[in-house]
Amino acid sequence: MCNALRLFILIAFGLTISSWSLNAQSPQTAGAEQPKSDAKSLQWDGNLLVRELQLAVGHPLVATELGLLPYQLEQLKELQYDVQNEITTAVREYSRVGAEQRNQQLQKVYTTARDAVERVLLPRQSQRLRQLAIQSTAPTGTASVQALVALLQNPMIRDQLGVDEGTVKNLAEKARQENEKLQQEIQSLRERAHQAVLGELSPAVQKQINDMVGQPFDFGNYEMGRNGVFRRNDDK
Repeated sequence: MCNALRLFILIAFGLTISSWSLNAQSPQTAGAEQPKSDAKSLQWDGNLLVRELQLAVGHPLVATELGLLPYQLEQLKELQYDVQNEITTAVREYSRVGAEQRNQQLQKVYTTARDAVERVLLPRQSQRLRQLAIQSTAPTGTASVQALVALLQNPMIRDQLGVDEGTVKNLAEKARQENEKLQQEIQSLRERAHQAVLGELSPAVQKQINDMVGQPFDFGNYEMGRNGVFRRNDDK
């Protein structure tokens, strides 16, 4: 029961961009769509928060990139443990009460945990950790172009940037075509493909995306699993 519940949490509640604001909706649809949008936003907030903590305490290259000090790592480890326990408790205790009460409690957990992370990390560390968590959501081994398209496929991100779904589909198709070339050509073509795909977007949106994701980061011989960071065994 405990393992199943933890697995459910890490899948359903376990990747944050805090305070994503949704675009205003028409009076005819706002009432019906807002609860669903709020639930998706809450899930995104909680999932990315957990992913940030997993990377910070479990990925040595991320810790080096952030310049984490020993005391910071210890505090983040304790925070990760507390957050997982609090999420487990909220899901278990409010599962029979209703989604609204459960989500309210989870929101409190995420807000408190986010404040705690901000107190442990310097502003530049917190920003970079969030960027790395977003980058890590892309499938392992995919090009940066595909990672950005995957980012735009998230409804919360699309709403924030004001990018319509049709544009994202066009970008996804172009990314697929460019990826076929990337399998056969050298690294220099990756940047060309990056510019070709993002060129479909306005300069303002491109800047927002670049600021959101930050400089590309090589995660090395590590990847994210359901239970956190683990090192791949390529010596076969």
